[in-house]
Amino acid sequence: MTRGGEIGARQRRDPGGRLALRARARSHGLCTALLAAVALSGCGLFDRGAPPPETAPSPVPRLKVVVLPFVDLGSGSEPTFAAGLSLELADRLRRAGALSVVVPSVAAPPGDDPASSKALAEQLNASFVLEGSTRVEPDAAGEPRLAVAVRLVRAEDGLEVWGSRHESLLAEVFEVQTAIALAVVDALALDLTETERRLLESRPTSNVEAYQAYLRGIPDRWTWEARELESAGRHFLRAVELDPGFALAHAASSENHSQMFHFRYDRSPGRLASALAAARTALELDPGLSEGHRALGLYYYWGQRNFGLALTELNAAAAGRPGDPVVLSSIGVVLRRQGRWDEALEALRQAAAADPWDEVTILDLAGTCARMRRWDEALAHCRRAIELAPDDVFPYVFGARILRGRDGNLAEAGRMLDRMPAKDAAQQAYFRYEQALVERDTESALRWLAQAGDQISDPISEEAAPRALYECECRVFAGSPGPDVAACLAARAALEQARELSPGDATIHAALGWAYALLGDRENAVAAGERALQLLPPSDDAMAGHASLVRLAKIYARVGEPYRAVKFIQKALLLPGWISPATLRVDPAFDPLRRDPRFAELLRIHGMSG
Repeated sequence: MTRGGEIGARQRRDPGGRLALRARARSHGLCTALLAAVALSGCGLFDRGAPPPETAPSPVPRLKVVVLPFVDLGSGSEPTFAAGLSLELADRLRRAGALSVVVPSVAAPPGDDPASSKALAEQLNASFVLEGSTRVEPDAAGEPRLAVAVRLVRAEDGLEVWGSRHESLLAEVFEVQTAIALAVVDALALDLTETERRLLESRPTSNVEAYQAYLRGIPDRWTWEARELESAGRHFLRAVELDPGFALAHAASSENHSQMFHFRYDRSPGRLASALAAARTALELDPGLSEGHRALGLYYYWGQRNFGLALTELNAAAAGRPGDPVVLSSIGVVLRRQGRWDEALEALRQAAAADPWDEVTILDLAGTCARMRRWDEALAHCRRAIELAPDDVFPYVFGARILRGRDGNLAEAGRMLDRMPAKDAAQQAYFRYEQALVERDTESALRWLAQAGDQISDPISEEAAPRALYECECRVFAGSPGPDVAACLAARAALEQARELSPGDATIHAALGWAYALLGDRENAVAAGERALQLLPPSDDAMAGHASLVRLAKIYARVGEPYRAVKFIQKALLLPGWISPATLRVDPAFDPLRRDPRFAELLRIHGMSG
């Protein structure tokens, strides 16, 4: 679910956007969702007017420290608090310019001994590892007390350089964080500037209850699932209610609103206005807040498709948090939208290097490589994401689409989907439907479709439509006359109403054009498909615009205009996207072209047969 990528920007984890669409909180570890910024020397900033130089100056060496997620030892189980404490410590230490701070998504690489600090540090090329534990228990008076044990270990020999135990009232948590951070800086013999010391001693909020509410929202922060996003949003809103001056919580709330809008769970103007207001409030409270600039950047990206302004804000965020994997991946998915694919790939690779165990960024890499038709590399990233998050759905979905796109291997793609975990049944149903459809098993496709929700949004292919449209296409592909299919009429009516409400939404026009085409209404089908492409051409959005291009090709194929269909297919193949010669061969939407000599020649040139 890159943060604006296909998993969401992260979501994120893009998400399109991790898509986004970065879910960021997955079963392999809570701290996947609690990503801290990772200082990666020489990350570079990206701006349309100033592409990165081919030869960058050598970065100033910085001491690298790994901060492991702290372990919760309390009987009341406060894992979010323990993880949040280590996250906050990492953020504080990062304010010392001489330090490069890494917070991995998991306590140790999967399969390794979690106690092996040396192995972890070696993988991240770090000199020291900071690890600790927390315990929150009530005292005799019922007041919650916090106990923190922490130690700094030298990576090369595993020796403890410094260690300490702190006990205090929970309300004094920020004083404890500051004391530990300063002690670590002293143990490393680092000199702080006056500004660095002031930043290191600052606190995000003086309200511990607000802070805890904020932490409770973090695990579901970067995801595609509506229920989890809604839960995170409620916690962030609670945090700002408890402390209206809590800038970080305002920034998180803004990003949550933008995600709800982008993933089509709530496309209301009010939702978008709330995203902008929260981001602006965060920056009014703290003009230098990197998270505030990131939130505003994601608002411009997810809410306005203003990629130039999005990059400006994300670059501002990166200036304050160099090497932050969330910012890097967000920059990467915005660059994809601008069609700057090589730069996007580099930014995503840097984000993955900063946090090698974040499956959302790994999936964004997979999706980027797949669209660039670097199939083997895409599949390798996908398999890595499955290793990291075997209980997530989307690594398997990406894998199946990559296999179909690479060589049309439907059997292997089906086996990939068979490995999906038993969760999110309604979401899985659509992807199962898609697989059954290309297998020409329309009975199974309809059975799967019956389990899906009334509205289907596919964040990978940038398409969304009522379930009735997919039932319509399935029945038409099976041979039912279009005008006699009730699902087609229902889809047309729903989409015509949606167009009235959102006349500038290219996705709606594209879906409506397909409904018209399936009903045999050539004139309206072509008009709607062309309108979608006018509203969102690939030059304005390299990903969503490409989806409009492919949809128009399918419309022309369905309405009996093979010349124009092949023309748009050729355009689509020249640009990065999910369409490939292999998908052309297996997709039933292109069946009307099977006997067309131009289409046959196109497949022949690419080593495929119809």
